[in-house]
Amino acid sequence: MKNRDKKIKRVAVTALPAGEHTLIFRHWDDTVSKVKNPMLKVIHTPASGAPEIPDHLVYTLPSGWYKFESFLNALGVEVTDEFAFGDLDDLIGQEFRAITVEGEYNGLPQTRIEEYISALPEKE
Repeated sequence: MKNRDKKIKRVAVTALPAGEHTLIFRHWDDTVSKVKNPMLKVIHTPASGAPEIPDHLVYTLPSGWYKFESFLNALGVEVTDEFAFGDLDDLIGQEFRAITVEGEYNGLPQTRIEEYISALPEKE
């Protein structure tokens, strides 16, 4: 039976303005990129919980490893030569600072991570 009186509300799409923000690390998945490179998909949000900000870290490539290391440094973790994925679970819920940019995905506004800001003390 059809409900002809039913109304559908527009789904709200939110994005953060570009700039420096405090975010919270919420979730991670070990997955593969479209070209089958191993990668981590990490999800962050501001304290309000929206929007979700995904980031894809292809850790088998030098640029991806650098971004993965920058992400961990933003959480206060120093990485030497390797890192155990299981340790990410202990970091969920932790705040960090990052610079975001505004973008689009499928015609909708989307927030992307431009740069993770290290929480580690500067080396002399």
